[in-house]
Amino acid sequence: SGLQDVLVRADAAWVSVTSSHPSGTSSRTAEATRGEVEACLRAGIHAVYQPIVDLATRETIAFEALARPPAGAAFESPGPLFAAAKRVGLVAELDFACRRAAIEGAASLPPGATLFVNIEPEVIGATPPEQHASLFESAPDGLHVVLEITERALTDRTPELLVAVEAARAAGRSIAIDDVGTNPEAVALLPFVRPDVLRIDGSLVQGGAGRKAAYVAVAVRAYAEQTGAMVLAECIEDAAHLDAALAFGATAGQGWLFGRPGPIPAGTALHSSVRRLTLPALEHAATSPFCALRAAGAEPR
Repeated sequence: SGLQDVLVRADAAWVSVTSSHPSGTSSRTAEATRGEVEACLRAGIHAVYQPIVDLATRETIAFEALARPPAGAAFESPGPLFAAAKRVGLVAELDFACRRAAIEGAASLPPGATLFVNIEPEVIGATPPEQHASLFESAPDGLHVVLEITERALTDRTPELLVAVEAARAAGRSIAIDDVGTNPEAVALLPFVRPDVLRIDGSLVQGGAGRKAAYVAVAVRAYAEQTGAMVLAECIEDAAHLDAALAFGATAGQGWLFGRPGPIPAGTALHSSVRRLTLPALEHAATSPFCALRAAGAEPR
């Protein structure tokens, strides 16, 4: 039929074009994307800070640093920027630039303040680029840095994660597992990583009750009661979200109900700090959950 002839000719033309230029368009796109990411790095990532509060008193106890692209950049938010950086192999450079912005922007925090800083799973344990080698040495005096690692890293990059966590603890930093509950199977690995803070994912806080939420709540409460870890609920925007957070056993919270991301207010005084857990030292670097279990003596204390 006439339609079939048109389709055959169109298909042949498509094959001809893609065969003649198999990667031309994608190469040009990749080059443009790389240029846009590099432009962001040159212009400078900056950080905004969202308060973390004690749910009992509503007093600010810490801040989370959130990365933002420079004004006028090709990316309006960090999500597309990180996605682009991953496509062109610049995620490590971007991640360390975000960490530097977080630390440098926290200079006005009082001594002993706690700052939560995100780490991309792909660069866990990576050697910092030369310009960021002394990153944490430049932190304000007494700044307690809590490194946030997404729950996805528990199952996707377990060996690297366990080694990196022990190195971070040896350097005086604490560990938070972010997005807890997005992958319920990963909750079983918490005793091996031994995080100081569990950050309940906002989808559970805002999503209401259900079997998944109930399972996560039981597991989180059990781990917190056994270890003394802090439970922090994300994305609390109203009273219903606050009730859900409390049902998870959260004692700390973050969300628009308590404050939106922005500059650190002048004269900020934090009323308490996020404490570090007292954990048994591992005699050997943990390279698997089973190694960590044997080295730690079966159960966390």
